[in-house]
Amino acid sequence: MVNGHVMSQAQLRKSPEVESKADGFSEARSHIRSAIRRAESAGVSSETVALALISEALPRIVRNHGRAWTAAVLTKLAGRIDAGLF
Repeated sequence: MVNGHVMSQAQLRKSPEVESKADGFSEARSHIRSAIRRAESAGVSSETVALALISEALPRIVRNHGRAWTAAVLTKLAGRIDAGLF
């Protein structure tokens, strides 16, 4: 539920244009993992790295998917985290 509105599964799914961008997912994840290793090797704490990743990712997610979708996904993730699923 976001802003009093129940989000359907269809609304929470990625749009077709986002799915087509997933072709580079493995490469992108590899770059991000390398950057994380470099930062941690340089002495940046894992907490700081995590916060930097979130601060970079959230504006992009909101811009591409909207506030309601982003809030719904974050709510779902929070529930999964609270349930010990991560």
